[in-house]
Amino acid sequence: MSEESKPARAGVTATETDIPHLVHRKEFVPSGPHRFVVGISKAVRCDTSNLDLTVSSGAKSLALHSDNYYKIQFTALNFQPTDELKPCTELDNRPAKVEYVDSADKTDTPHLIAIELHK
Repeated sequence: MSEESKPARAGVTATETDIPHLVHRKEFVPSGPHRFVVGISKAVRCDTSNLDLTVSSGAKSLALHSDNYYKIQFTALNFQPTDELKPCTELDNRPAKVEYVDSADKTDTPHLIAIELHK
C-alpha cells in the first residue's frame, strides 16, 4: 500500500493532531568583551532562578540580570564565607566586583557572569 493510499488513523480528530507551537523567550545575545564594575550590590531580587541586582559605584548605578543564578560564578576575596551563599538573601549591600556582558540588543539588561564578594 502506498503512503497516499493509507487510511487516516482511526479515532484521531483534526484537533488532536494540531500540536501547539512552543513560544520561546527572546534569547540573550552577548555583545563585546566581558566588563567589570566594583561597587555595592543593591536591590537584589530573585524570581525562581532569575536574579536581578543593581551595582552602585560612586554616582553611577548599573542594573544587571541573570536567567539562572546557579550559573553565576561566586568567589570571595580576603575572607572565607562561613556557610553556603544564598544569593537571594545575602547579596544586598555587599561590596563586590561584578563581571558582566552587554547585550547586542541595547534595550536588554546586561547579564551577570561572576560576582567576587569583598569584605
